[in-house]
Amino acid sequence: MANNPNNYAPVTQRSTVAHQPGQKDGEKIKSGRDYSIEFDDALLSLGGWMNPRLDGCEITGLFQNKFSKKGTKRQLGGIKNPNIQHLTNLTLDWEGDSGNLDRNPAVETYTNTVFFGSTLSGYEEDERFPNVGEDFSYIFINKAFTFDPDNDEFFTTDLLGPNDKVFERVVKQDLSYASKFTLKLLDEGIEHDLKDEYNVHWNAGLFSLIATYAECAEYPFTQELQVTTQYQSNNEEKNYYGLSYNPYTSGNPSQNHVPFFFNSNNRTVLTGSFTIEQNIDTWWWRRPQTSSFFDSNGSSLSSHNSASGLTTFPNQGSHLHTSGDFSNSVFGFFKSLMIKGFGTTTNSFPDKNENKQYGTAPAKKDLHILTFNDAKGTVKDIQTEQRYDKNTTQALRHFGSISLSPGGKVPVPGCYKGPVTLSTSGFAINSKVVGSSFDEYSVQTSFRPDGTYGNSYYTFFVGGNASGSEAATTAYPSSFNTSIYGEVSGSGNFVGVPRLKKFTVSKLVKRPNVIMADINKILDLFDGVGGKGFLCIPENLNPKIKNNLDYFLKKAELIDKGPNRKNLSQKSARILRDPPSLKGNHLNPDSD
Repeated sequence: MANNPNNYAPVTQRSTVAHQPGQKDGEKIKSGRDYSIEFDDALLSLGGWMNPRLDGCEITGLFQNKFSKKGTKRQLGGIKNPNIQHLTNLTLDWEGDSGNLDRNPAVETYTNTVFFGSTLSGYEEDERFPNVGEDFSYIFINKAFTFDPDNDEFFTTDLLGPNDKVFERVVKQDLSYASKFTLKLLDEGIEHDLKDEYNVHWNAGLFSLIATYAECAEYPFTQELQVTTQYQSNNEEKNYYGLSYNPYTSGNPSQNHVPFFFNSNNRTVLTGSFTIEQNIDTWWWRRPQTSSFFDSNGSSLSSHNSASGLTTFPNQGSHLHTSGDFSNSVFGFFKSLMIKGFGTTTNSFPDKNENKQYGTAPAKKDLHILTFNDAKGTVKDIQTEQRYDKNTTQALRHFGSISLSPGGKVPVPGCYKGPVTLSTSGFAINSKVVGSSFDEYSVQTSFRPDGTYGNSYYTFFVGGNASGSEAATTAYPSSFNTSIYGEVSGSGNFVGVPRLKKFTVSKLVKRPNVIMADINKILDLFDGVGGKGFLCIPENLNPKIKNNLDYFLKKAELIDKGPNRKNLSQKSARILRDPPSLKGNHLNPDSD
């Protein structure tokens, strides 16, 4: 070899390391050749070198596991989930996924896990955890099967107790909030009417029943109840994720308040019945409090400071007073639940230990919700609302509930984190955390002198008559600052609005292995679930496993009959379906 090659590269040196067959480590080369390698600089300009290192690969996708063509409406906001519907029509046209000429997803993230369970609890099958309504069921999962699609091996993850963080992580990862799944019964002899897929509406535990209100439509009158969502078009930011718009003409009002008026006429007589459950979750209200209020100086104490609160508030009783003895007041119960936390009194406990345990309101320690009419007729699409300049996840609306706790207690990303207020005026609970959404409602909108929109009120339920002595007189204010909000006159047109016949108060009890799904057990599983259990199959299950599901289930001994080999022709499945178009909603009925 020339000592001075044309490229002036250094002369190669003879290797002292054995690299020939049969040679030992450290043994000098006995025979063979030395190698000189010349690197071509032109290779550095090739796309195969530049893209992954410097320029980046030009592969883009709107959603994981889904192909989006050019012109697909791209919803603005930080919540990128194809199963969560945005109620705003402020969109941009997507330029189309790139880098995937076969129309398969640009980014694929699949799971190899299916979940096994043997218990599915329908409405009112459990006294403490009856669920929010008959359209929903609790699914109890006790085992996860994870398959290897390449070598056909599998392993199981068992539930090891109520505090099993590993199992909880697996469930929340593959059966996350707003995800979809298929329910498969393992007992082939069970008749059913299951749908193709169901939604995960909740995956943080079960709701324990705290209290129930039931209306009485008889003598002397019906309660003036009202459930409303207020929308405000006045948006000071006038900017939505970088997109400028005019909130007065765009038809995208911002959700402002979600008021629930229990007693809009400020009566003291309860029309209906309010019952507090006698379980461990209401002990803060029911417990005898005599020992807690002994005064060290021996002074006498009032009766309401030495007795527990009532658990039954019958019809026609004077139980709506907002001052005085709270032990026999429905308002006192909600005040103790949401604000004070001192049971039946407004005074703090003399005992430090009792003050530490009961001094904080229960709704500030654990999530408490209020559900209307057993969640019948709810819009079960999981949705976000525009709240000024961002999307806000409406985590409870699809099962007909609002939060009684601050938004930070809702374990769902994207929720409003602010507080919930309780007012003596109209016995009103005002929540900005989440708004209700039902199929039937009435709308009243205020207008400014120039004809532009002011506030809009979506009323889902009312109580009392549409007019007369039982009308909800304080439900709609008679006037606003007309230059800003416009004006709404009267108490609103409530004729034809559905009646609020019942509402329940519930507390979240966290469980790592429970999900709530929109399964009506009476209709969908009229023959039960059988004795072999069922599987929850996530929508993003690996296609190699999904196309050979019975093969893998047989290997795991979950079923007795199944194929003995995989269908290799379906090893790499092609997914050629477009994502669903935007649905219409109560704010934008013509979005599709």
